[in-house]
Amino acid sequence: MRKIKKIKQSHRLIPFFILGLFLIDRFLKIMATSGQWAQLHYFENTGIAFSLPINPLVFWGVAGGLLAWFVYEYRRKVHKSDFLFELGFYLVIGGFLSNLFDRLTHGFVIDYFTFGADLIFNLADVMILLGAIIFGIKLYIYEKK
Repeated sequence: MRKIKKIKQSHRLIPFFILGLFLIDRFLKIMATSGQWAQLHYFENTGIAFSLPINPLVFWGVAGGLLAWFVYEYRRKVHKSDFLFELGFYLVIGGFLSNLFDRLTHGFVIDYFTFGADLIFNLADVMILLGAIIFGIKLYIYEKK
């Protein structure tokens, strides 16, 4: 019983962990725009995640539908005792909100990491991708039961 109580208490920390990642992403974006951090590169991403060349209107339509599905599935199937379900959910929401903040305040998303010649992204993109992978795996496992 004591172990279950500790696990449930750790679930309460997930939103604070995600808030911390959100704030780190905001800080990195500020540093990238200021040019004060040599390792970060400032890019204005008017496209979609990872600077993929897809029409933003198509992307936001698909992303909105996926986010609605994601929230629906989360509310329908999640068990409050499932740490990974919650972690995946909050990672996606936190990353989405950070990039949405950029879109609403700047009209584009600030990216600052590069990988190779073509892949440009930020921490929020990583949060969304990681959260979606975790959530998808958990849904797949849940459906198999």
